[in-house]
Amino acid sequence: DVLEYHLAVPKVFFEQGRITFLPNNVYSNFPLAGEMVSLLMMTLRGDPIEACFMAVMANAGLAALFAAGAWLAGRRFSPRAGVIAGVLAGTTPWIVYLGGIAYTEVGMLALGMCALAAAVKDGTASSAPGAGKKADLSRFSAGLLAGLACGYKYTAVPLIAMPVGLVLVAASGRSLARRLRDLLHYGCGALLAFSPWMIRNTLDTGNPFFPLAYSVFGDHSGTWDQELHARWERVHGSAAGEHTSESLAARAWARTGGDFRLGAATFLLAAVGAARRRDRWTAVLLGMLVIQAAIWLGATHLFARFAVVTLLPALVLAGRAAGEDA
Repeated sequence: DVLEYHLAVPKVFFEQGRITFLPNNVYSNFPLAGEMVSLLMMTLRGDPIEACFMAVMANAGLAALFAAGAWLAGRRFSPRAGVIAGVLAGTTPWIVYLGGIAYTEVGMLALGMCALAAAVKDGTASSAPGAGKKADLSRFSAGLLAGLACGYKYTAVPLIAMPVGLVLVAASGRSLARRLRDLLHYGCGALLAFSPWMIRNTLDTGNPFFPLAYSVFGDHSGTWDQELHARWERVHGSAAGEHTSESLAARAWARTGGDFRLGAATFLLAAVGAARRRDRWTAVLLGMLVIQAAIWLGATHLFARFAVVTLLPALVLAGRAAGEDA
């Protein structure tokens, strides 16, 4: 995956001297925010191999940003909650692993965590008179961050952008009309940040989500057909793609609770935090966690690293295990 996609695509762009449509590599039509960072390093270094150390350092920086975002989200409730969330985020085995390899999850998580922190800030802020425009900008900014997270990976659309948007509107005590306005500002920000990838795909293939949604938009580039689409669907299905008869429950547990990399301490403390702080924030964050788990179970091929998105609400819940909010 790394050698044929995450590093190979920016290397081809570097060698060709331009970012262009690659008919032989369908993954080059995925959102490529992480790969653009690697391409930048290749360009600065002048060589795709020599750039590897710079690219790894950039990924490590994104891991640090993830921890900072968790600290900021927790700090909206209390300084102690921020410290707990930040420390847990920085020491989660998955983050340590992803920070040193060319997968895109760490960048997706960093921007997604910042988006959640912005949503939490908005929901905990006081609604002072005359603060309407500033509040609208805050929700738009949260949307921008969520859209940037989607620029790292398609799965961030249902697993991060949608749940964070629900957090933004569900946690507030505003009227229905105001919540819809909040969602509109958030959605516009997310769409603006994610739109370059959709525009590129539309120009190249006629499908803004290529190679996904082929049955809806088709493909005018001539590189994709019904047979390839059927093969794609088959290998990206959970059980069929793995050629296994193991039950869904067994595979799901092995890649979440049974995988030490997800960080058992975070989820144990999240349970404590949910039990101690029974309020609307707990309900909303648990709802986000349930939505993510359901989408991971029903719409992905159950890769363990795809489940790391559940860290976003879990870290905030874990931080709140410290006690009363400030």
